[in-house]
Amino acid sequence: MNKNISRRNFLKTTALLGISSTLNANHTDEDNLLWDEEVDVIVVGSGLAGTVSSIYCAQNDLKTLMIEKNSRVGGSSILSTLEMAIVNSPMQKKANISDTPELLAKDMAKAGRGLNHYEHSLNIAKNSTRAMAFIASKGANFHQKIKLDKGHSVARTICPINGGAKGVMKPLHKFLFSLKKFSLHVNTQAQTILKDAKGNVIGLEVIKKNTSTSKLYRYKAKAGVIYATGGYSRDQSFRTIQNPLVKNINSSTHKEAKADSLKYMIQSGATPVHLSLMRFAFSIPMDIMKYGCMLNVKTTSRFVDESSSRQELAKAILMSMSQSKTKKHPIIIYDTNGVNSFSDNSLLKKYFKQKIIKKFSSLEELGTYYELDNEKFLKEIIFYNGYVKSGVDKAFGKNFTNKIKDITKAPYYTMEVIPKLNYTQGGVLIDTKARVIDIMTNQPIKGLYAAGEATGGIHGYSRLISCSTPDCLVYGLIAAEEVLKNTQNN
Repeated sequence: MNKNISRRNFLKTTALLGISSTLNANHTDEDNLLWDEEVDVIVVGSGLAGTVSSIYCAQNDLKTLMIEKNSRVGGSSILSTLEMAIVNSPMQKKANISDTPELLAKDMAKAGRGLNHYEHSLNIAKNSTRAMAFIASKGANFHQKIKLDKGHSVARTICPINGGAKGVMKPLHKFLFSLKKFSLHVNTQAQTILKDAKGNVIGLEVIKKNTSTSKLYRYKAKAGVIYATGGYSRDQSFRTIQNPLVKNINSSTHKEAKADSLKYMIQSGATPVHLSLMRFAFSIPMDIMKYGCMLNVKTTSRFVDESSSRQELAKAILMSMSQSKTKKHPIIIYDTNGVNSFSDNSLLKKYFKQKIIKKFSSLEELGTYYELDNEKFLKEIIFYNGYVKSGVDKAFGKNFTNKIKDITKAPYYTMEVIPKLNYTQGGVLIDTKARVIDIMTNQPIKGLYAAGEATGGIHGYSRLISCSTPDCLVYGLIAAEEVLKNTQNN
């Protein structure tokens, strides 16, 4: 730095240029700062985690401000079924199903392949029942039947009546909006996290999107700031930096599921975790993949065990497309025996109606339609059929069951296999009290909390099905409880 430039002028210059220095971003002269609004707690995000936090705080007499960057509340939560794995729920007890928090935590760790932070899995499992009871007391409605989801040792998943948007989010928001201590600002984007000289979080700078100017507003939070801002599945630039394979795939999450708030938390000193880990989904059920043969359309080659897990299958597809430099998705090929093996007999009719599946009278016709090298294509099918008959997949180790037949009986059917990004396991590190952890000190940043998909490290390699909802519920509730404790202790 030029010695003729004073420290004060340097900070002013970096602020004007939008350059973030740790000193400028993290420390504020609180005594000389003018606040546009003062509350006890600011909750950033209006999805499930943020809604739970806001209800608890406002119900306990804390002046609570929720800010939402969109014009409508709900985030990706209103697009989800919000099915939830709950340990020892009333439904489990009624069905005489034996379950423990340790068993759910073990199932989560298996899906996470040891990359998840086990203390969080256990914390979610231990607190899942009381968190579910909390939203039930605010109007959330559930079916009495429970189901056994793949990857779970016992049946423990409960389902909202009328889905997540109507069965959970609508009644929770109705209850929240009735609370006198609650206020909501939509079209409001959180930006710099403000700290005092000791490094404690004291508020936020925000920009209101519906104004003609880019004026910054400053909101003071006396007890804490809770980030419940979701993931970054729709942030193509940010996610591609973390994982280049996902550059060109679509996402099933809310269109504003981006990394802006995550970046401001990192700027404030938060520890980022697992930013390259992402979870995928498919438009067709995983359990029908095993009955077909999957090919890369450009190379006319089989490249994966079709019975792989969703994560492994998605990874193989993206790798194959990347290596062959194609944007065309692979196809999966079934014969008549294959489609007759589908667990749901109505799928074929449904897929024809949705124009997902195509039908061909011969393999040659199929190959011509997709502009395949037909000679190579027919050889690939012969190789595959040979593996099926021998019971040994020499290429990819597929486990052939007696229901998996060779592809020989016309007509033949094809579907594109398109992975979608539906969850990002990465975010900021929190402890079991939902406090955000500082990257330099490994200690909680006083006054800063996070919950739900905004956090990282909780799920690891892959999030177990039906476990994002209890994650949001438990840590949304815990974050609010900790904020309340702050006000009682001060």
